[in-house]
Formats: sequence, structure tokens, C-alpha cells
Amino acid sequence: MEKIKICILSHLYPVSQEDYKGIFVRDLAFSLVQKGFDVHVVTSLRPGAQKQEISDGIKIHRYAFYGWRKGQQLGQVKGLPILMLGSLIAAGILSSVHLVMKKKIDILHAYWIVPGGFMAAVTGMLTRKPVVATAAGSDLNIAASSKVVALFARFTLKRLSALISVSRPLEEKALALGISQSKSMVIPGPVGIDMENYASPACLNKRSSKKIQLLYTGNLESPKRVDTIIRAAGRLKTKGIKFHLTIVGEGPLQSDLEHLAGSLGIKTHVEFKGRVDHDKIPELMQACHVFLHCSENEGLPVAIMEAMAAGLPVIAAKVGGVPELVKHGVTGYCLNFNDDKGFSDKIVQLSYDDQTRIKMGQQARALADTRFNKKNIINQNIKIYNSILERGEQ
Repeated sequence: MEKIKICILSHLYPVSQEDYKGIFVRDLAFSLVQKGFDVHVVTSLRPGAQKQEISDGIKIHRYAFYGWRKGQQLGQVKGLPILMLGSLIAAGILSSVHLVMKKKIDILHAYWIVPGGFMAAVTGMLTRKPVVATAAGSDLNIAASSKVVALFARFTLKRLSALISVSRPLEEKALALGISQSKSMVIPGPVGIDMENYASPACLNKRSSKKIQLLYTGNLESPKRVDTIIRAAGRLKTKGIKFHLTIVGEGPLQSDLEHLAGSLGIKTHVEFKGRVDHDKIPELMQACHVFLHCSENEGLPVAIMEAMAAGLPVIAAKVGGVPELVKHGVTGYCLNFNDDKGFSDKIVQLSYDDQTRIKMGQQARALADTRFNKKNIINQNIKIYNSILERGEQ
């Protein structure tokens, strides 16, 4: 039987095994390779990447666009310059159309509605191929407040064969922008979490938290509001709480955040580890007590799902689909993204109450295993592809 050929479009994709930017897209691609798909990825070129390569069976095709050498993510570029975004979209469509026709692709799957979904929708129209798209958070959240982005989103949503939203609040936004309910479904995360990587969850570690170990993983950029986490840590010092905060990730705000930690007198208590090999994240999480996440806009953060799989209670901002993960008082606490006092108070509470902290971690892991198990989620994606291809949609 001939393999199904799928083209995944995403403006963000890792450039190496150590790179975590867009790693969930790579996880999806690799999972499909393991399931017997012929997988091609079309993505924008970033510094340090090859234009053409095969990695873990995934055939990667990268295209250049105006400004690619700066290596910035779209979310880091204020105002999204028209020349940069326009060239990224135009080059992406040309590359996708060429690939689909040359390799005789069967189906396209875009990650993010804008710009990936828009590129896939146009490519699908020109090549008469069906398109699936995943709404991950920032795309539809921006569309809800930007008329220009909303135009791109509406165009895309009306031309999809299927939409996967990673949370119910995102699906509601997509429905408001024009997707048909019959084509919309919620699947939490692109491929879910491989629970086998978290065989020794932190919730089984019943040691005292006399020095509470805190962890954040993610980009160091404005929407992530890591400054709130550091300010909360500053309050811990004034309360006499012994702690260590590990910050994993990189981004344009790192120097500002390091300066903030210094100004609050907690520089020796905060460790900026920079980029860490994603394979080492489970071990890092298992050595900690509490996971912190404070983004001001999200879909369904993979970092939180990973922390829950590791058996960590989570203190996070109540935005997007986060409350679907962090059940307040059950698997952690949901607060406002600028509430550094609230974050600090909850950390103090968990540092004194080992029993509650451990129980929350156990409940977090149980929820992750039930809802985000990789084996179940990848099969749901494949079921969608097969259904579309069986119907012969174009």
C-alpha cells in the first residue's frame, strides 16, 4: 500500500535537536513518520538551518524570506512589518505549491491559522488538495483583536476541510470567525505527551520542600510575562522563603530579566539556563517542586502539559485554554498574569504544605495521562486525515 503523503506547513520549526522553537510541530511530523506517512515540512529559513534536509525520516524544505537572517519569531517583531510578513507568506505559498505538485502530496496540515493556515489554504486552492489546520493560540487570539489578521483568519477558516483547536476557548473564537461546526473539533495539543518519558514523576518525591525548587520553561519575550514570575520570586525573599528559580529558554528579554532579578536582590537565587536539549526537560522537571507559567495569551501550552505529566503542580495565568489544564485548587492555581503577589502567596502555601503540593502533582499527572496521552492524540489526527481522504475532498 502506497504511503499517504502529507505536507506540514509552519512558519516555525526547530533547526536542530536541541532547538525547542516549534518542537511540537516536529513531534507531530515524527509521530506521523512512525505511523507510516511520507512527511514533508515546508517552513521558513532560520539562521543555522539547511534549506533542504532529512531528519528522523522527515523531509524538510526551508525557504528564505526578507529578514530571515535576524532569526526573530513573528511574535517578537513589533507591528509585523508588511515586507517581512508579505515575503514570508508569498515565498511559503510558492514553495508549498511547488512541493505539492512535484511530490504529489495528498493532504496539507498547517500549524497556526496565520500565517501557516493562510498559506496552506491558498496552496490547497491552487493544487486542489484538502487542508487541515491547527489553531494553537496566538493566531486566533490576535485575530480576535486585529482586523487585518481577522481577514486572513476568516479567509483561511472558510477553506479548510477540518480545523483542530487545542482548547475550547479557541474553538469558540474560530466559530465566531466563520468555521463550520461540522468541520471543527478540539484536540488538546498537536501530538500530546509521551508519558513514558515521565516514568519517575516529581509527585512521587516526598522530600521536604525546605528550599522550594521552582521552574519556568519557554521563550523570554514580552507575551510570556516572565517578569511577573521574577517579581513573585522577589516577594519570596522578603518573606524569608528559601527558593531556587530555574528559567529555561532564551529570547530578547533575557538581559532585562537578569537585571530585574539583580535589582530585587535575588540574582543568586535565579538561574538562567538558556537553551536546554528538550530530551533533558523531563529530568529537569522531576527535580523541581512547582512549575510556573505566566503568559498573557495562550492556546494550550505544551510546557504546562509536560509539567503536569512530570507530576508538578502548576501556578499559571488564567488565559486561553490554561484553566482546562490547571484546575484551580486541584492541579494547581490559576491567577491573573500580572498578579505577582498572588503567585508569591501560592508558592509560599505550597512550600509549607508538602501534602497539598504532592496531591496536586498526583492529580496533575493523572489528568495528563487521561487527556494528553500521545498514543491517543496522534490517532485522532490520523482519523481526521483518513476521513477527509476517503471523502475525496478538494
